[in-house]
Amino acid sequence: MNVPEVVYGTFMLVFFSSIYLCFCATDIITRIDFLKDDEDNFIVSRGGTFEMGFFSPGKSNIRYVGIWYKNISVRTVVTTGMLKVIEPGILVLLNDTNNAVWSTNTSRSVQNPVAQLLDSGNLVVKQSGHGVSDGNLLRQSFDHPTNTLLPGMKLGWNFVTGREVYLSSWKNEEDPAPGDYTYHCDPSGYPQNIMKKGSDAVYRSGPWNGRSFSGSQNSRECPYYTIGVFTSKTELYFGYKLTSSVIVRLILSQNGVLQLWTWGDGKQDWVPFLLIPADNCDTYKLCGAYGSCNSQDFPVCGCLDKFVPNNSEAWKKTDWSGGCVRRTELNCLKGDVFLKYSHIKLPDTRNSWSNVTLTLEECKDFCSKNCSCMAYSNTDIRNGGSGCILWLEDLLDIQQEPNGGQDIYIRMAASEAGSSGLNGSSKMDYSGSCAEELGIPLFDLSTIMKATNNFSIDRKIGEGGFGPVYKGILEGQEIAVKRLSRTSTQGENEFMNEVVYIAKLQHRNLLKILGCCIEGEEKILMYEYLPNGSFDSFIFDETQTEVLDWPKRFHIINGIAWGLKYLHQDSQLRIIHRDLKANNILLDKDMNPKISDFGLAKICEEDDVGAMTNRVVGTHGYLSPEYALYGKYSVKSDVLSFGILVLEIISGKSNRKSCHPDSNLNLVGHAWNLYKEGRSTELLDECLGDSYSTYEVVRSIGVGLLCVQQCPEDRPSMSSAVLMLNNEGVLPLAKQPGFYIEGNAPSSGAFSSSQYVESTVTETPITILTAR
Repeated sequence: MNVPEVVYGTFMLVFFSSIYLCFCATDIITRIDFLKDDEDNFIVSRGGTFEMGFFSPGKSNIRYVGIWYKNISVRTVVTTGMLKVIEPGILVLLNDTNNAVWSTNTSRSVQNPVAQLLDSGNLVVKQSGHGVSDGNLLRQSFDHPTNTLLPGMKLGWNFVTGREVYLSSWKNEEDPAPGDYTYHCDPSGYPQNIMKKGSDAVYRSGPWNGRSFSGSQNSRECPYYTIGVFTSKTELYFGYKLTSSVIVRLILSQNGVLQLWTWGDGKQDWVPFLLIPADNCDTYKLCGAYGSCNSQDFPVCGCLDKFVPNNSEAWKKTDWSGGCVRRTELNCLKGDVFLKYSHIKLPDTRNSWSNVTLTLEECKDFCSKNCSCMAYSNTDIRNGGSGCILWLEDLLDIQQEPNGGQDIYIRMAASEAGSSGLNGSSKMDYSGSCAEELGIPLFDLSTIMKATNNFSIDRKIGEGGFGPVYKGILEGQEIAVKRLSRTSTQGENEFMNEVVYIAKLQHRNLLKILGCCIEGEEKILMYEYLPNGSFDSFIFDETQTEVLDWPKRFHIINGIAWGLKYLHQDSQLRIIHRDLKANNILLDKDMNPKISDFGLAKICEEDDVGAMTNRVVGTHGYLSPEYALYGKYSVKSDVLSFGILVLEIISGKSNRKSCHPDSNLNLVGHAWNLYKEGRSTELLDECLGDSYSTYEVVRSIGVGLLCVQQCPEDRPSMSSAVLMLNNEGVLPLAKQPGFYIEGNAPSSGAFSSSQYVESTVTETPITILTAR
């Protein structure tokens, strides 16, 4: 191979070593053997399937490290390593002057590390002599793909580490840097694969139905490979494995086409086997809500049967974005029916609810009792069908699939089906028009009283600004019942806020609402029961805090970050929480965090613009300066609250109540001083001893301080915060935080506890929040 001129000199991939002994035809890199950038120096997997070395893509003269199929005449790079400077790690990339230009990191170290190229194409870092099971690996290239998914790779989420593995297109043929397109296994709602351009969805696979994705145009099994979506408490991923000796690779091209290629021995070239998107109907929500796309029709967009265009004039001009509406409006209280539609690519599931244990009949029963449920279907079509998925919003991105798809049952007015349809009757007691307005089941008061043993004192598990909280049992399920107190600092507006917002949000890190009761003066909310209760009872309790080892704390930080990212970016309603704090984080039995209490939440029309108010509400110690002083709130107000939470989780101390004895600073100020002096780890809760990852702790503190910066424009988005917590790039330097002044010293921008009531809701006129 002719090596083009190298811009950055000669590079070597090594393990902490300055001994340069060239080697060839081996599958490992050790502390004394290294990979040198010349035409004869590669490492080769043991079975001779893959090769690793330096290359220049296209006509570029920039050098990259890559992995490719060895015995194929057309060199096809399947993994690349970009050259960048990060903190020293296990693998180090050196230039010809022996300076490190790139390295990896690890949360644990071993005495004799090696990197081994496996026959799967996976480059793994491990202790020499140990096997290649996941528990032995310090790092693997399969966790850091670029544009290629190989058999055996996992595309998805590890819920323990918070790491997402997804594909990124190259910028162009000569630059492997991340391009415009990404491909994800999406965990929100019911799992499906989504291609995005930037943050916008451009293609969706449809949910996994046990055999294929519901958007698959061909239900026949492929003779070369099997695909699947796998889910558990710890991970969710999409992957595929070979069922023959054919060589296969899946790549995301720079123009946003997912391409499955097989190697043709006869042609000695790659042969396209599958291209996605396949046609215009694969364009995300091309036909709008309740519009159906059929590539065999002209025009391709039409309305589902018994639906009509929302805007007939726009529809005639082939502007289908407005979608369709029912020709007869629903009337849930008088009874609706569900009509069966077949050969359908199921709608977008990001705002859906699912339960894989229910039958289709039970699924229909659940949907019929919830007036906001627009449709239902099976999650699994095997063996006659099983499982339940409910759509709680308008149906988007529907396709007709003559040779595939599946059945879906859509809510319609009773008059559309005559006497043969479902009568829509419900066992639940709906009051007035509230069922349609709230979009969640309404229960009668007697049912709630029975579930809580008449609000027995021994069932009481807490008290908040809203009122008392009771544990109850409803139909064999443990529930939490929150009863609005007549003396509550929260009123009907906050009650409705809680119901409307939380009912429309579905995410594993948000508290799930199960129903409500409005009867006379009684206003009651029912939630999933979380046995570990409020997070503040752990983190700020000297005994309980010992339960929170570092992995649990890091997991909780990530969980809160994911939940907040969903509120700000991924949900259809862009929500600002406005009261994010430790006691509004609840923990389930597995210590997974769930954000709760949406009584103060607001919809944000644009990403960061926010709004102004003369009613400043929230909790002292978590408010952003611009909100507390001027009434201006945005998603960046939540980001600051998250940053404070991160520092509290790391230190085990409350920002509201702590005052460092030496500096008289609050928690944020103390963390800032330690950060400036390079002593960040001293912030760590002493009860953790030495059992923690220094890298994760320092990185978490850095992200926390970036989130609490004085100027909202300097704070990262939650999407960036999630990324920074879980990758290895260099963090930006944090700037001065807001409200970090000495705890007892009056100063411009300071506020004292006398200005705020320490309840969840604090209604304070903006005029008294001026700096002293």
